[in-house]
Amino acid sequence: MALKIKYVNGPMAGKEITVDDTKQDVTFGRTVGADVSFPDDLTSVSREHFALTREFGGGYKFQIDPEKPVFLNGRPILHDQSLPKDAEIQLGTLNGPKLKLERVEANYGSNQMKTEVLRPQLEAHDVIDAANKKGNRSLGLGIGIAAVVAVLGVGGYLITNGLRQDVTVVQQQVTQINADIPAVRAELAKVSESTIDAASIIAKNKESVYLVELLTASGLEMSSATASVIQLPDGTKALGTNGHVGEMLDMLENDPSVKGGKLIAIQSKGPDYAVAEITGAKIHPGYKLFGEWQQSYANRAAALAAPMMDFGVPGYDVAILYVKEPEKLGPAIKFASRETIEGVKSGDPVIAIGFPAEGLVGTDQTRPEATSQTGRVTSMTTFFLQTGTPALNQLIQHSIPSAGGASGSAIFNAKGEVIGFHNAGNISQVDTADGARVGNAALVNFGQRADMMLDLMEGKADGQIDEIKKQMAAADAQLNLTPEKQVAQIVDVFGLMAGGKEKVAPAGDISGVMSTALPEVGSPKTWVATLDIKEPGRYGFIIQSDDGRPVVGAMLEEGQVYPAPGIAPITYLVWDFGAATKATMLVADYEALTGAIKDDHKTDGKVKISIYKMPYE
Repeated sequence: MALKIKYVNGPMAGKEITVDDTKQDVTFGRTVGADVSFPDDLTSVSREHFALTREFGGGYKFQIDPEKPVFLNGRPILHDQSLPKDAEIQLGTLNGPKLKLERVEANYGSNQMKTEVLRPQLEAHDVIDAANKKGNRSLGLGIGIAAVVAVLGVGGYLITNGLRQDVTVVQQQVTQINADIPAVRAELAKVSESTIDAASIIAKNKESVYLVELLTASGLEMSSATASVIQLPDGTKALGTNGHVGEMLDMLENDPSVKGGKLIAIQSKGPDYAVAEITGAKIHPGYKLFGEWQQSYANRAAALAAPMMDFGVPGYDVAILYVKEPEKLGPAIKFASRETIEGVKSGDPVIAIGFPAEGLVGTDQTRPEATSQTGRVTSMTTFFLQTGTPALNQLIQHSIPSAGGASGSAIFNAKGEVIGFHNAGNISQVDTADGARVGNAALVNFGQRADMMLDLMEGKADGQIDEIKKQMAAADAQLNLTPEKQVAQIVDVFGLMAGGKEKVAPAGDISGVMSTALPEVGSPKTWVATLDIKEPGRYGFIIQSDDGRPVVGAMLEEGQVYPAPGIAPITYLVWDFGAATKATMLVADYEALTGAIKDDHKTDGKVKISIYKMPYE
């Protein structure tokens, strides 16, 4: 995913730079060698102001130093915040130099960002050995019953020939054999399900798998993914894929770089390679809700209001793509029963069929050949990475190898039934000249359980919004720290910075009300506090709202805004003062800033700032 960068104002206004998608880090500043440079006399920009780092999936993340602020669409950017498809940023202050950033999609899809939550899986030789032993036991039992049946056949011949035999004993044996047959059949079925007939599953479903491509008006491919034919309850055919793949339609509407383009799906079947134009998408409503929860959690974790965990795998990441002439689509894939889907467990063999393309050769995007890989389910968890009830374990963690472009691939069980849709993967970051990304050796990737797609197809997804919100609230209740615990941990951080907790001393507190409108930061509810710093040193500030509404804290100095690292009802900021001074701190109501004010937060919010002094050398 390359970057197109345009200087909006200043001495370089109008100049454009395109950064190749092989570059891992894009640097901005006045230093010699910066990828995006500024004149040396433009002191509102630091020499090494910030950077953008490519992430798994082809996007970019901001690498921010809190002392060198950057604003996105008028709001302070947080460290590790993702770059949207297009944005206008300001460096240093809200009146600083402006840049227009546009992401230009590369020719692969978007497996999502990595997560550091890994689950153990059985070694391959252990799985094979166990399967062989089970197979041998079952085979022996089957042969034993066959031998008894053969003896009975011979016995009938002997009885007919007048040989004396205890007929009662034979009848008892027959009765016992009839009782054993269901158990034998069940055992044989287990052996069959412990292996997977990949060739048959591929042959049956290959014509159902389509390559999804986002094309510019001239036909240039910008991004790719995978979708499979599904049959809706009314008999109409459509394509099933990920929610983040369905979002590519939004690009056609909102991204000027692909204006006039289209989204198509190409069947993996020669010689025609039929093309279907995608006209609409229906994304599971939980996808957006969970994405908002992920951002909120990241903000709270940065403020030490919750543990630093990576919930980076999208949830409810399924979507339906509608096409022109749906009757011309290939055969529909077969879903497993809801009971089977809910019963998926660790160790189950699985296979995915799709179009991984990132870093791969041998793929003709105009005449695509679907690729298949097998693996095992490594664990089943909730979207909050915990083991819940079977109904809530909707995140499939699996060992199927993957790469960008495989997003949306259907995941089949040993019977060739769909139990999930691949949507994300773990990677190991490597520093190479071409910015290559390597799949993590643990081979733990992710999929969404297929009953979410069934809910969307059957019109049940919208009715689940309240339940999804309850699950998120329950996760927050479990993960969020109490105010007392959070404050204690912030003070511990101050102690680490000071070289010992005993060196941290309370230095008073001040209170105020967020009631001032400041258009410069886009908030109608702000408190501008004056800090009376009587002695030079390092100071820590704990900013706490009175009623639990999230707040944004920032230090103002020489016209520049330096934001706190997180957003939560309690957040913190550390600042060094070289001399006694009057300093200015800004505290903004985050809900007012974003326009999403809760009913119980409509009044002006009260805030307290607790001040701590630390030695500074």
